[in-house]
Amino acid sequence: LELHARVRSILHFKSEVDRLREREKHLVETTLKLERANVLLERLSNSDGLTGIPNRRYFDYMFKKRLASGTRLAIPISLLMSSDWVTVSIGVVSCIPEPSVTPDNMIGTADKALYAAKSHGKNQVIKYEYPRV
Repeated sequence: LELHARVRSILHFKSEVDRLREREKHLVETTLKLERANVLLERLSNSDGLTGIPNRRYFDYMFKKRLASGTRLAIPISLLMSSDWVTVSIGVVSCIPEPSVTPDNMIGTADKALYAAKSHGKNQVIKYEYPRV
């Protein structure tokens, strides 16, 4: 009787272990599918759906990363913004970034330089140093 109870207990335990292993296997498979879906989502969210060209979200991410590198290494960083189809107007901003320099500051200054170039006529390049004094 005691042996029979032990055997039943062991068989029940084995059944539970098998069930847990099956759940773990399913969980691993689901996790892999989720990781693949996240990689695809990341790629899609950082590029134009039609052309596949990196989009503004990707630009913002990379610019922030480059600005941080420039700050850490005290090396110059420049941003060029262009406009027009037949002619080209370009706004340029350059600086050796410091912690106070943000992507928004740099983009805003490059944008001001771009509009200054446009206001000076066709085929102009205007360069601003940052911070602009």
